[in-house]
Amino acid sequence: MENRTDPFLKQIAIAYDNENPDGLERHIFVFPNRRSSLFFQKYLREAKGTRLRDFNVPFLSPETVTFDDLVERWCDSVTGERSELLIALYASYLSVASDVGVPDEAVMDLSAFMFWGDVILNDFNEIDLEMADASDVLRNLRDLKSIETNPLDSEKWELVKQFWDTTGFEHLIPDETDDSRLWIDYELLESDDGRKHTASRSFFKIWQILGSLYKDFRKRLSEMGLHYRGMALRNVAEKLVAEKDQEILFTGPDIKYVFAGFNTLSKAELTVMDVLYRRGVADFFWDTGISYFGLKENGAAKEVESLSEKYPSPFDLDVPEHTPRISIIGVPSEIGQVKEASSVLASLDIKPHEASSTAVVLADEALCVPLLHSLNLRDGVDVNITMGYPLRLSPVASVVETLSLMHAKARYIKEEDTTTFFRDDVNKLLSHPLFLRLAPEECRELAKHIERLRLFNIPAVGLQQAGGRLAPLFIGLKGIESGEAAFQCIREAVNCILDLFPEPVCTTSELPEGEESDEVALDLWLLDRSFLRGYLDELDILQQNILHVLGHNVNYGGTSAMRAIARIMSGRKVSFNGAPLRGIQVLGIDETRTLDFERIVAVSMNERVFPKRSQSPTFIPHTLRRAYGLPTAERKEAEISYSFYRMIARAEEVWLVYNANTEGMTSGEMSRYLYQLVYAYHPEGLTSVVKNYHVDVFPHNEIRIEKSDIAMTRLADFLPDASVDSRRYFSASAIRQLLDCELKFYLEYVAGFQMPDEVKSYIDDSIYGKIVHETFECLYNHQARKQNRADGGALLTSQLLSSLMRDPLVDRYIIRSINHIYHSRKGAEIASVSDELDTPLDGESTMFAALIKKSVIRVLEAEAEWLKDKYEVIYMHGESDDRLSLSLTSDLRINFRHIIDRIDLVRDTQQSEPYLRLVDYKTGREELRASTVGHLVDYGLSGDNVPPHGITQLMLYCNSYSELTGNIGRIQPFIYNLRDIVNSGSIEEIKVGPACIDPATGKMSRSLPILADYRDINDEFMTLMSEKISRLFDNTVPFEQPESDRNCRYCNFREICNRG
Repeated sequence: MENRTDPFLKQIAIAYDNENPDGLERHIFVFPNRRSSLFFQKYLREAKGTRLRDFNVPFLSPETVTFDDLVERWCDSVTGERSELLIALYASYLSVASDVGVPDEAVMDLSAFMFWGDVILNDFNEIDLEMADASDVLRNLRDLKSIETNPLDSEKWELVKQFWDTTGFEHLIPDETDDSRLWIDYELLESDDGRKHTASRSFFKIWQILGSLYKDFRKRLSEMGLHYRGMALRNVAEKLVAEKDQEILFTGPDIKYVFAGFNTLSKAELTVMDVLYRRGVADFFWDTGISYFGLKENGAAKEVESLSEKYPSPFDLDVPEHTPRISIIGVPSEIGQVKEASSVLASLDIKPHEASSTAVVLADEALCVPLLHSLNLRDGVDVNITMGYPLRLSPVASVVETLSLMHAKARYIKEEDTTTFFRDDVNKLLSHPLFLRLAPEECRELAKHIERLRLFNIPAVGLQQAGGRLAPLFIGLKGIESGEAAFQCIREAVNCILDLFPEPVCTTSELPEGEESDEVALDLWLLDRSFLRGYLDELDILQQNILHVLGHNVNYGGTSAMRAIARIMSGRKVSFNGAPLRGIQVLGIDETRTLDFERIVAVSMNERVFPKRSQSPTFIPHTLRRAYGLPTAERKEAEISYSFYRMIARAEEVWLVYNANTEGMTSGEMSRYLYQLVYAYHPEGLTSVVKNYHVDVFPHNEIRIEKSDIAMTRLADFLPDASVDSRRYFSASAIRQLLDCELKFYLEYVAGFQMPDEVKSYIDDSIYGKIVHETFECLYNHQARKQNRADGGALLTSQLLSSLMRDPLVDRYIIRSINHIYHSRKGAEIASVSDELDTPLDGESTMFAALIKKSVIRVLEAEAEWLKDKYEVIYMHGESDDRLSLSLTSDLRINFRHIIDRIDLVRDTQQSEPYLRLVDYKTGREELRASTVGHLVDYGLSGDNVPPHGITQLMLYCNSYSELTGNIGRIQPFIYNLRDIVNSGSIEEIKVGPACIDPATGKMSRSLPILADYRDINDEFMTLMSEKISRLFDNTVPFEQPESDRNCRYCNFREICNRG
């Protein structure tokens, strides 16, 4: 491109090489980051080679450092590792809490402190960087007496409660994973003026602690020989201002410091620079090359201009005057952004020797790994990443987080010396993609083991025995009583995962079965291993830091340590190994400072991503920040703005990619800086486009499956002529599937696509209904044995049912039913003696038993009320499971199986002829009304209403029972809808048919007639049902979808037919 200037660092390198042809050994070049140093050294070699016309001449390179490196050499301490500083801060917190007499039970544990410790450490660092008076900034309650005497309004309290638990936050911060404790007490205080004053005193007490904490923390670090960045800079600056130890600035005579590429500086940094400048040992170079965009009002740009005037550069540098070609591209997905970036890079046809002049800038570091696997570059073109990848985004972090949660919630039973894990936590661990990929067989075996147990709390011993290679994950650590045990647990888990990897993995042929056989899969495999090893290394460092700072005298609990480890490790980064001066550069926006690239592809240029959606949390209010010169949100915004415009100003071509998706939680809004480019600066050559993915969706054509000979053969198994070995039986659920959707019936009952039963970690509607049903069956069978009637039944009266509500047998039968149905325990049907089914319940099962008892009592109350003075009921028997040949027409019989929950003999006190009642217990949403008989067979007639599945089922049962027993008399179908009975306390009868005339009034009744006898509608019902089932055996009629897709939303096969 015409008029393109040399890169900023290259101009400095050329200037100093020309000015100092004999060498730059007495110069120390100071840059904002280490990558700048590497590029400067590269440009200096090129400058010297060009000047001497010999690029192989050896020379002594000048020293290049960052500002922090320079300051550290002037200190008598070293920079503490982040976790080491946080743990030291926690030690100071414990000391201060002890000094002010905080009760032990009110002291924050390690995990609760870590999040807030980060906030405190950041605030202390900013106070020192700006050399503010800490005792003034961190004022105590007495300094803010006026706020105590003036209750805060709701708006101010809304701001206050973002940080403080008003019922004692000054000592105990809620866990980050449990926000409920943080907010609940604020709702109380807002309705109680007296508590507002209490809360206000609690709020300001933390300021007094922060002041003491600041002093103790700095003293402790000094004794340990450690410092944080702000502390080191402040110490050095204060020494220089006091004209003490100025000899620390020199490593020999005639040393010259060259500062290049800095913009916004803290007061401590400026103080150090000013001393060096006044002593004549420092040069400065300020990057003012963003004037094209007219950022005269940008705070950072104005500061750079001001600094360049106060500390002028010894050489004039060219500033870019060209206009970069800028393309703004919207792509409707996160991953689509990296695909677009890859496409842009591929279109450039970058050659290996020019790759380092191209950069991919990631505003969202989570896209780093997806980007690596999306790139499609020519051979020989490398990619260099030195930005580091957060461990929290790696698979191992989510594994450890899940594992930590599992162990933190584990129960240690001292009497049995065993540990149990909560079922959901174990299932969540086993469903992690890493384990499913590395140990699928072990995951399946453990899932079967858990399914067999049917327990909420799974014993660790059984998991170890069934776990195979995953056994170390379930080592019982007695509830992880200590922090050391927590480290041991996590370390063994990570080593367990590492052992699952083949060693060594060198080629794609060595990947586990099922992995993609390509280089990308191999890279991903190796990357996972590197994350695991990096995690172990960081874990060792963290434990050493805790022991170094806290020693063995401080007992930090295992659960607390588990959470603290997960929290601290989430902030760690794994570095990629690369050649910084080779290949396409992948970096963050902050790392672009001082660097110039010809081509830049920036990804995730969305608002709330760049700049980030929120500022860092802080304890120091905005007003105090402004008063004491501490960084404010406006200042940080100016820094980000300057970095962005500085990044693109020196490039030739820039592609700014953002996620344009507006679905879900994403706004699809591009960054404010992109809007500025479009509407405020509108540079020449700017283009903006939103790309859409045009996916050819399969049309919603109706699916028709013709009945093949194989299909007809399988259907014939439902007919009486089928052989005993192949014979199959229609059930009520099978016929329901047929009436819902013929295609669904085909897939499940003809093609054989059976959906596996889901193992529930709780008692769902189905299990609940079975337990209630079995409890009633046991109660009534007990009464039948006790009454010893000739007919074998039990006479049920209102008085008897009322007495059963207080009978201890109810509790026993509920326990036995839960153990039988939910816990899969064994026992005798007649509980004359105690057996395994009488095992006492514990934990969640106890709670469920109480809820089920409430349901049983409500049903007994409702049934007693229904019987009262109106009916005499003899309970004949409970569950009746029979198979038979059911006649639909004179020409069609089918194999049918019914499971009738309960059969009663009923006598109406106003009628002498007894009749049968078939009862079915239901727990879900059931429709007990149908306006026509057709609604019982054609579910499409129900529209958006729930189809009357239960009535259809009982009509079939009445027919099958009549045929099985030869009973041709009256049978009333009856549904006990447990949910409705518990809520309303009454039993409702089934109603079918159009509204009729009320004989008492002679007017049309709004209510439907009660179905007192199935025979009243049976002829019409069986005619319609036989027509439906006859279609099934007609080989000319295909399996078809219903017209309505009302039932498709929750169908297991909805993706096959692309409906719902």
